[in-house]
Amino acid sequence: MDLNFYCPSKCGYCDSQDPLEHAFVHCRLAWSAWRHFEDLLGIPYYESCPKPTAVAWHRPPVGCFKLNVDGSALGCQGHSAGGGILRNSEGNPIFAVSMYFGIATNMEPEARALLEGLRLGIHKNILVALIELDSLMLHNVLHNAAPILWKIDHIVREIFGLLGKFFCF
Repeated sequence: MDLNFYCPSKCGYCDSQDPLEHAFVHCRLAWSAWRHFEDLLGIPYYESCPKPTAVAWHRPPVGCFKLNVDGSALGCQGHSAGGGILRNSEGNPIFAVSMYFGIATNMEPEARALLEGLRLGIHKNILVALIELDSLMLHNVLHNAAPILWKIDHIVREIFGLLGKFFCF
């Protein structure tokens, strides 16, 4: 039985002799198909990529740990996930966690990722930690600079309860 897959060595649309990447990326027909799917799924199209921004992780003080968390949801109300990593002052990972949270708004997985990271830190008796997150809204909620959204009120209350057990925040 012959299970090999044979395909022409050139593009049938524009006669390019490029490798397979051409068929999925560079060909005008491929671009047209990708644009169609982007429009169909509501994915924004960019003529050029945004310029990358250099981001660096900064170590916590000696004897302290840093918990970095992030969460996201697909769209305004969609599938969501989050996670976090705890590192020591030398940058070595102590633990990492990632979880699927189901259907949620954007703010909920951010808060739940923090909650799960704090729970795991307490479970491992690591109570000296700095927390780093990229959600300005959650940061403001945790610093009483923004109201707590009703949908995550129970999560934020539990976070506040756990933060009282930590020495650095």
